Amino acid sequence: MKRHRVWILLLLITFGMTACKKEADVNSTDLEATVALTPTEEPTIAPTITIEKPINRDYRVVNQTINLEDRITGNYPQINGLIESDKEAKINQLITEDIMSFIEAFNESDVTLEINYDVPWKGEKLLSIRYYMYYYAEGAAHPNNNYKTLNIDLENEKIIRLSDVVNIDENFAKIMSMNSKYSGPLDPSQDLEDMLKDNKLGIDAKTFLESDSHQDYYSSYTYFTENTLGFSTSVPHALGDYALFEVSYADIKDYIKNTSPIWKDFEEAFSGKPSTNEEDQSSTEDVISENAALEITEAVDFQELDNNLCGENEELVFGFPIAGSKKRLAVCIGGTSQEYITYRFGTKDKVEFEFPEEQSDSWNKFIYSYYLRGGQKENEGLDLNYLTFENDGFQYKIYQETAAESGKTEVGILVTDLATNVETKIEGIAEEAEGSLITLRENDKISIEN
Repeated sequence: MKRHRVWILLLLITFGMTACKKEADVNSTDLEATVALTPTEEPTIAPTITIEKPINRDYRVVNQTINLEDRITGNYPQINGLIESDKEAKINQLITEDIMSFIEAFNESDVTLEINYDVPWKGEKLLSIRYYMYYYAEGAAHPNNNYKTLNIDLENEKIIRLSDVVNIDENFAKIMSMNSKYSGPLDPSQDLEDMLKDNKLGIDAKTFLESDSHQDYYSSYTYFTENTLGFSTSVPHALGDYALFEVSYADIKDYIKNTSPIWKDFEEAFSGKPSTNEEDQSSTEDVISENAALEITEAVDFQELDNNLCGENEELVFGFPIAGSKKRLAVCIGGTSQEYITYRFGTKDKVEFEFPEEQSDSWNKFIYSYYLRGGQKENEGLDLNYLTFENDGFQYKIYQETAAESGKTEVGILVTDLATNVETKIEGIAEEAEGSLITLRENDKISIEN
């Protein structure tokens, strides 16, 4: 029954892929963000499209969202825009079958599984995908974090393992062990490096010869970035369940198999020349919903900003970092008498969306709403706050929601395509949020609904 249900899901996804391609052909606007998981009884598919400035790359990474009985939820990628449609279909089939096999292996009635991904490398010859899983079996002492990757040789339309592209022996393993640097998922520190030293010393040639298994989901997995080869290893639960390490391509150049076309993507890294790749390769940072279409291709030209994305004469109302990204969202008020309010998304050095374009009459373009139910935990108290605006057929709703029962606050932005009512949820990191939308309750410049 489990297998039957999963393969029904696979058929639905295959159908969704065709619809996704048609939609992408109509709308060429490129975007960035994270897709919400909408609980349904049937698997749901919500395509997204990435923001990118094409540099010898003629395809995009689009998102597929999956929900199976509210137990197995998450996202996985597909590609869109290859000139060769047969090649695109074959690659998407490889990705889909791989993630479906993983889901099938963990699809038990007492299991909860959340899946997300990023793309550390998207090149002409190679697509490298990293999956992050949060796994819990009912009755277990604690949930576990799981990790796997998928590397695809785009030229030959096949999944590759490290042994396909590197000559592996004990000397190679020693270089990988001694020269690699910790890269996550925890914040790196010397203490952490010391604690993980034994894990690195236990790495040998067998580790890499058996890596990237798509049957043993607890093996080591490898991935590729612009300048480094990364790999995972299992560690104690207190240290994150897995650890990622990276070593520069220059350190392993004597071991690569030149017959593999994937290395053409990294010729500059091996030559020591500075990269001309202007595109941010992190897909977790580069994925935003096509439903949230922002008509931008270059950074917005504006005043110098602080780390909160506010200018010298502006005050932060509310802001937070985007989960799994270096980007932030900010709402700022500017002028000596609060002449304007503005929304920004991006980084200090590159704002990718700012609203409104003109500061005049900006207050009338936003609506603040809230719902307050007192009584603390006993009465399931709630403090819900929203700041909403519309732009080019999309509604943007920034949210700050606190529930007394759980004691948790959630922040983010909900983007709705007003033509289709398709919603995309971009989650923020509540623990690092600054300011509060609550301060708008007493501001007579903004329209307030409750």
